[in-house]
Amino acid sequence: PLHFAIGGMGEMLDEGFESLTFSLNGVVIASATSKAQGIGCSSGPAQVTYYERGPIYLPSGMHAISLQFTTFDDYNHQNVFYQLSLSRAEQVQEHATYITPRERRNPGD
Repeated sequence: PLHFAIGGMGEMLDEGFESLTFSLNGVVIASATSKAQGIGCSSGPAQVTYYERGPIYLPSGMHAISLQFTTFDDYNHQNVFYQLSLSRAEQVQEHATYITPRERRNPGD
């Protein structure tokens, strides 16, 4: 079985200011987005929606995993990140490894 968890910290300006969507074989499984608090450049827990309950049992063979991330701007806001954890073990390990859009475009700046 495939266990999963999605989450992160989003900018607290508007709902949907950023979002991360996890799909498996073309089916949306879960998403995380920012909450509408009207507080720009401030971070808070992402709003998470699970469309499928885990764990997911996958038959052997090829499977397509898709992550779609969107953001309204390209500023590097402190403490803002989104993450997806996948595991074949029952306990999904939480981690916070991420690359901001600015780091992706301008490595070393």
